[in-house]
Amino acid sequence: MKARNHVSRNLKVAPRFLNNHGAVSVGPMPSAGVKVHSSQPLWKMPAARRPAVSSACKRAGDYSFEPFLVNQANKMAGMITPLLPKGLRKQHPMLLETEVAPGLTLMIGATGKLSAQKPGNGGFRIWNYANKQDAAAEAVALAQGMEIKHMAYNTGCSGAKVVCNIGDRTIQQVDKKELLDHLNKVLLSLNGSMYTGCDLNSTLEDMEYLAGKSP
Repeated sequence: MKARNHVSRNLKVAPRFLNNHGAVSVGPMPSAGVKVHSSQPLWKMPAARRPAVSSACKRAGDYSFEPFLVNQANKMAGMITPLLPKGLRKQHPMLLETEVAPGLTLMIGATGKLSAQKPGNGGFRIWNYANKQDAAAEAVALAQGMEIKHMAYNTGCSGAKVVCNIGDRTIQQVDKKELLDHLNKVLLSLNGSMYTGCDLNSTLEDMEYLAGKSP
């Protein structure tokens, strides 16, 4: 398959995830210092050049976002919130929460409603949080941080973040395949309105696995 963005000819092409700057990325990752990115925001790309959404993505979603109503009175929110546009500061961020297994919770934080026209983009963080509330608060705060990045780079994406709270497990005790398969189901159900990439404890191999499942 041909690359849909401008990349060096010596890179192998693997579809369709966005990096943490919201640009369309291909794998394997280039050597350090080499940036792989699209020349246009996603929403300005001709339809033929946009990341494709598989037919499985077109069915009705099985997961949904709810308003995040918790007061974010913490240091991270205090630094990020003043930088957000006034419209976003006045509305509640959104949170999707789903249980992968007992004590293993997957969440997606977003600054607002996501759509295929302006999809959410943010990395996939796997971490030990003290509780679900802390994980949810971080998912939302990191999504708001991503919103500011997307504004700065004019990517055409919304701020979002995928967070998995593994509780009292170690990373080695997490069934990665089970987790990634569950995340795949969530991404497919969101109908092309959410893209993710590597973050803490998620790897390029994880993204390649997801790319094969939810191209």
